[in-house]
Amino acid sequence: MHSQVDSGGESYSLTLNPELMQYPVGAPSDVYVFPNPTSDLVTIGWENAKSALRQVVVFNRIGLRTKVIDIHTDSTDDHVVISLKGLNNGIYIFQCIFADKVITQKIVLYNN
Repeated sequence: MHSQVDSGGESYSLTLNPELMQYPVGAPSDVYVFPNPTSDLVTIGWENAKSALRQVVVFNRIGLRTKVIDIHTDSTDDHVVISLKGLNNGIYIFQCIFADKVITQKIVLYNN
C-alpha cells in the first residue's frame, strides 16, 4: 500500500475494503442510476435483485469514500432517490450494496 498526498497536503492511502469482497459482483445492467449527469437528486433502481438495496457508498474519482447512505427499503421496493447535496462537481462511483451482491455504477455530478 502506497500513501498519496492530495492537493490540500493531506496524505491518504487507497485500500480495498475486505468486508465488501465477500459479496459476488452483480451485472451493471441490474442497477440503473438516473439522471446522469445530475445536479443533486439521483434515482437508483434495480432489477433481478433477490434482496433490497441496503447501502450506497459513494467514492470520488481517486477512490476516497465521500458518502455512505444507509437505505431502508423492503423487498417490494425497486428504487430509491438519494441526494448528492454537499458534494463537489465531478465523477463519482456508486457502490450499491445488496444482501447478495455489490454493483458499481458511475455518475457525473454537475452543479451549475
